[in-house]
Amino acid sequence: MAKITDMSGAPLQPRPRRLRQQEARRAASAPRVDDDEYIPDTELSRIVNDSGVLRLADDVVPAWAIAAQAFFITIPLAILHTLLEWLVYKQFQDDEATLGMIARESTPTAFAVLLVLVYVTHRWSGSWIVQLAMAMGGAVIGGKLVATVTARPALGVMLRTPGMATVWIYFVAQMRLELATLSLAAVGGYYYLGVAK
Repeated sequence: MAKITDMSGAPLQPRPRRLRQQEARRAASAPRVDDDEYIPDTELSRIVNDSGVLRLADDVVPAWAIAAQAFFITIPLAILHTLLEWLVYKQFQDDEATLGMIARESTPTAFAVLLVLVYVTHRWSGSWIVQLAMAMGGAVIGGKLVATVTARPALGVMLRTPGMATVWIYFVAQMRLELATLSLAAVGGYYYLGVAK
């Protein structure tokens, strides 16, 4: 059986039960640091302010973090673009266009364009100016998408829709709820009043 020793190697002697109980009572009745009555409010506020616990995080975000966020947001958008383009080819019974071929030909270009767009807009997506620009851009792109789909359903024309749909979906996802609703209502109104008649 192993012996319990102190740092010098001498065996530790158990303390008597009476001594342990006295120490426990003293510790229970001793003032605690977290009791408000023992630290004045001014001292508490000084400690909190000096520690910086409640300070807001700096607005400066490292460039690599923004680039990483843009990269990881762009991946599903590029996949969505590729799938939408593949669906356009399937809609027109073009069996020669395989998903692999489309991914090799159009995905790198779409990824690069989307990465730049996402990097610029996601970095300042909390700004009202960017939010309004995305709302107006979403309304214009959505209206153009609806007009393209309903007016001239030809393969060459329909190949414009994957890019527009991807950017429109990204804008709507990044907008505040009120602006996204207004943008979608504008597109719905355009369809109802303009294209449908």
